[in-house]
Amino acid sequence: MRPAPSIAASLSLPITTSFAGAQALWWPSSTSTPPRVVLLFIPGNPGLSSYYIDFLHSIYTSPLLKSTGIEILSVSHRGHAPLPLVGTNAIWGDNLTNTTQARKGYGCTLRDQVRHKVSIVDAINRQYNGESRQTKVVVAGHSIGAWVASEVLKARPDGVEALHLLFPTLAWIGRTSNARRVGVLMYPLVGWVLAPVLWMLALLPVVVVVWLVRLVTGQPAAAALATAELLTTRGAVRNALRMAKEEFGTVQQLESSTIDAVASFTNDGEGRVRSYWASEDSDGWAPSWIRSQVENSLNLHRVHLPPGLGLDTSNTRPKLTGTKSHTRTRSFSVSEYRSSPGSIPDLRHAKAIRKPNGEIVIEAQVNESSSDSEDEPAINGDDQQHSEDMAKIVAHWISFDHLSEE
Repeated sequence: MRPAPSIAASLSLPITTSFAGAQALWWPSSTSTPPRVVLLFIPGNPGLSSYYIDFLHSIYTSPLLKSTGIEILSVSHRGHAPLPLVGTNAIWGDNLTNTTQARKGYGCTLRDQVRHKVSIVDAINRQYNGESRQTKVVVAGHSIGAWVASEVLKARPDGVEALHLLFPTLAWIGRTSNARRVGVLMYPLVGWVLAPVLWMLALLPVVVVVWLVRLVTGQPAAAALATAELLTTRGAVRNALRMAKEEFGTVQQLESSTIDAVASFTNDGEGRVRSYWASEDSDGWAPSWIRSQVENSLNLHRVHLPPGLGLDTSNTRPKLTGTKSHTRTRSFSVSEYRSSPGSIPDLRHAKAIRKPNGEIVIEAQVNESSSDSEDEPAINGDDQQHSEDMAKIVAHWISFDHLSEE
């Protein structure tokens, strides 16, 4: 007999709550039985889960997962998002106290955020998994959230079944073009200028702040509301910038402990690590030279998405039959050029780049041919389509990795 659906099936989701002093968005299981999969999502910086509502809700309602009893919990970074005005917890205290502490930066460092997310994995397993692991825990992270997720894996390798790295920033963040632009905001003078502006914004009605954000940034209503939450939450912008500064200094060369943890996690064939990157150098936080280092170090292999996912390819490379050619930037080492110069393309318009590890590489535009089966769609559309397509991919990973054998 099919179990009766839980009350979650009749609620407007997500439910806004808090965990350990941080804003949390919760999509509870829609069945009366424990969820078969819990997806813990860790946002990037500035760390508000509300930026990802459409993305996460699309996963929750995916036809691939709709009847599986999936539960999704997205927890903002502590001190980056407003907490519900009323609420208390026997372990973590009341929301007012946590809000006051976070406003002062207490418990809001990069390492604090890692410990915070580890405690969530522990709580999920205490709730659902005793001696047998009936509920599978999948940890997904976007941008710096992917780095935090990898740290969670290192701390609790037996507490999770999969790691999803979405547009991850796992190495050399401070050497990227985006870091150089964001770094300007960390000058003390900028902080003095921002402080009175943020103070005045906090005095305005939220609807006015949302209107101003949309006017200045062109963000859609949902994203503008999330940005307004960030700007009007006391201490949130300061905490986000401080965390970014820590990221630049901490996330450098991929640590051997991370490499070993991923290798150990996947060696027995049970643990799954999935990653999705922006195409070529379109991601200013993870350009191709960083991506190639990470993929090689973590032994990540390219896999192709099934055509039945229904991804929007209108803003990606065209789907052609047979063979085709396309132009891309190829990087190769100086030693490679010296050993086999005949295989290297015309270098008249190439440029040499020194990587942070001291290696010199040459970048040149090359024409390559490939079969249609190798043309994996890149997600380059608008924010809404980006969210929908990425949700389809994550839902496919969860279904294929954890539910297809059942």
